[in-house]
Amino acid sequence: EKDSCWFSNHYDEIKENYKGKYIAVVNVELFVGETVEEAEAQAKAKYPYWDPLIDYIPYKRRIMVL
Repeated sequence: EKDSCWFSNHYDEIKENYKGKYIAVVNVELFVGETVEEAEAQAKAKYPYWDPLIDYIPYKRRIMVL
C-alpha cells in the first residue's frame, strides 16, 4: 500500500520531528496528534472513507550505565 511505503520512506524525518506524538497517514498525507483519537479524527475529517495508518512515535530512551 502506498501509505505504508510513504511512511517507511519518511520514517527518519517523522521520528525526528514528531517524538511523543501519534501520527496518521492517509493518501500519503501526514496528520499529527497528541492522542491516537486526535490523529485519527484529523485524518478521518479529510478522508472519511479511508482507514488511516496510525502509529506512535516514541521518545528515544536513554540508558545510563552506572
